[in-house]
Order: sequence, then structure tokens, then C-alpha cells
Amino acid sequence: MERTGARPGPLNFVEPPTIAPTLLMLFAATSIGGVQTFVSKYAISRGGTDMGWFFTVFALSALAPRVSLGRFNDRFGMSRILTSALISLLVSQIMLALASICF
Repeated sequence: MERTGARPGPLNFVEPPTIAPTLLMLFAATSIGGVQTFVSKYAISRGGTDMGWFFTVFALSALAPRVSLGRFNDRFGMSRILTSALISLLVSQIMLALASICF
């Protein structure tokens, strides 16, 4: 029995509109994970002793937007939300890269 409108092939469970946001979040999560893996060792090598504050602020800054972004997503659309989130991620990564120069 054949379903009407079904796409043939092994990837028939993938919706095409979800591919771009999924790839963007994959790349963002990969960059964040890479930085988070090495930031504490880097800080210790620079003379830092307590990285707890950094990870606490990071966790709170990751949690806070999740409370309200659902409503903004409904209001402004996913593309605007993802664009602003990726710009914020880019700015935060640049600030982290410049932190050793400025401090």
C-alpha cells in the first residue's frame, strides 16, 4: 500500500524546512562545546583559580532566553530569532577571544 504524498528513500522523515535551522544549531553547539571544553584549562594556565563563576554565568545566560524566546518565535518567526541568536553567539565568542588581551 502506497501513501499519497510520501517521498521515496531513506530520508523521508526529514522535513526540508528544518534542515537549515538544524545545521545552524549543530554548528553553534559545536563551537560552544569546543570552547567550553578548553576554557577552564586555559584560565588555569593564565593564573585563574575559580572557574565556577564563569560556568554559572554561562548557564544562567543560556537558561534566561529560553523562558521568553518561545513567544518571540511565534511573534517574529524562527529566522529572525536564529539570526539574532547566532549574532549574539558570534559576539560572545569574540569577547571571549579578546578577554585575554583586555584582562
